Amino acid sequence: MPADTDLKHSGIREVELKRVGRPRSGLAARSLLRPQTPPRPQLRVVERRQRFVRLHLFTYILGNAFFWGLWGAISVSAHPWYWWPVLPSLGWTVVLTLHLWHAGR
Repeated sequence: MPADTDLKHSGIREVELKRVGRPRSGLAARSLLRPQTPPRPQLRVVERRQRFVRLHLFTYILGNAFFWGLWGAISVSAHPWYWWPVLPSLGWTVVLTLHLWHAGR
């Protein structure tokens, strides 16, 4: 008895036939019946770290653009005193560097 006949008479195959709407044979039918394995947990952790690094980098760029833009707007309308955006930029750069180092491990 061929393997396709076994698949046609199994309960799983009937569900697949109803869902797909047409019979499949051979490798296509076996691939439908093969359980989908989720990605390894290590890959999930790496993907999550990369997503958070991208979010942190985007926030870093947006925040620094805001700080320097605010300083530029204030210094145009008033006397330019000192470069205060350097302090949050340096602090944030250290934190972002640590985050990148931790995500790369």
